[in-house]
Amino acid sequence: MFLFLIIYCLFSILIIYFILPDHLKNRILKRKRINSKSCTCNWNLINAEKYKNNYYSEHIPAAIKLSNNRYIVDEQEQNNLINKGYLVKVKEDEGFGISNLEYSTAVLLPIAKNRLIELGKRFRGKINTETERGSYFIISSITRTEIQQKQVEKIFPNAAARYKSSHSFGASFDIKGVNAIKNCDPAQNALKQVLIEMQQEGKILLCPEKNCIHITVKK
Repeated sequence: MFLFLIIYCLFSILIIYFILPDHLKNRILKRKRINSKSCTCNWNLINAEKYKNNYYSEHIPAAIKLSNNRYIVDEQEQNNLINKGYLVKVKEDEGFGISNLEYSTAVLLPIAKNRLIELGKRFRGKINTETERGSYFIISSITRTEIQQKQVEKIFPNAAARYKSSHSFGASFDIKGVNAIKNCDPAQNALKQVLIEMQQEGKILLCPEKNCIHITVKK
């Protein structure tokens, strides 16, 4: 009798899952942390030079405009902007996870957070392979204070932005790759498609780098 009840419960859960709307299925899948390889993004496949926006002439002005030139010097200034609602906290959501942030904080301008959530949902919607639908891309850096940016400059002198960074306006985040179930291609291709689409729609700027892709949100 007890065994029958267990089997009945499991069967009921499966039935309920299969009749759920897709958006609810995705919300279940997004919580599943995948113990699999992390696919390294090969941004050459999206023709980096063709889609690359100039960092200093486009990303920085866009970040200044988006934030009304609210530059985050230190943690105190960052907390002040959070308390006033100019910056909002960012949590993992549909289609994306956040790695351990050593030199940044999981906060963004509200519009930047909304664009990130949109990116995650559109990314999931483009994965046509059902078995890979639980894949997610990984955010490796979000908002940095000027102090944190200087720390990054010391560690990565050839990669970090000089002077003011778009990360220090709460307008940017970095994607370091995707985590897939078994096959990297469906998720990686989906991510590339939606990044290019959102860039062409004027919603984001792209700056492919060696080990990640830097994204700045536009108004």
